[in-house]
Amino acid sequence: MSQILPFAPPTLTRSSILRAEKRRWQRVNLKLPLTFMDEDGYEHSGKTLNICGGGMMFRTNEPPFRGARLICYVEQIGRMSGHVVRSSMGFVSIISDAPFTKRDRLVDLLTWLANKDKLQLEEERRSSRTAGTGETTVRTVEGREIRCHIMDMSFVGVALATSENRPLIGERVQIGSQRGRVARYLAEGFAVDFTR
Repeated sequence: MSQILPFAPPTLTRSSILRAEKRRWQRVNLKLPLTFMDEDGYEHSGKTLNICGGGMMFRTNEPPFRGARLICYVEQIGRMSGHVVRSSMGFVSIISDAPFTKRDRLVDLLTWLANKDKLQLEEERRSSRTAGTGETTVRTVEGREIRCHIMDMSFVGVALATSENRPLIGERVQIGSQRGRVARYLAEGFAVDFTR
């Protein structure tokens, strides 16, 4: 009787993972300012070349080394983190380490950003807004506190101005006793839809 050998799974290499990531996510060419923090805690600046659900490519005058973990804050996108898989001549590529739920929300945001000007899209207002005044603190699920100024509010949401790094689109936040999700970015801050 012949012996049945166990099936050997294919070996996963970094290049095979990169090929799989390229097939999974569509890259969007967006040139957006960003800042990134390296593993030593130093902050640097750059500009994105393209972004997708699986990562991004950007250009910087202070490129990090390959394998480094970066925390990036991209204008209109928010926080992205990941590991450097390519770094050459000022061009840097990172693979995102965000969970798939956050990556899916990022894909929705990228689709919106890529198409909103072409299609002249505008957000619908579900309730009339009134001008707001005063300061408030927004708390993220991770416990980060963001100091904000209330620009306007309604029964279904609030627009907030802040000079701090904004939470990711779709992220759950708490303002006082009210819970909500970050709905979109504004020039000076972000808008939160209250959870009902």
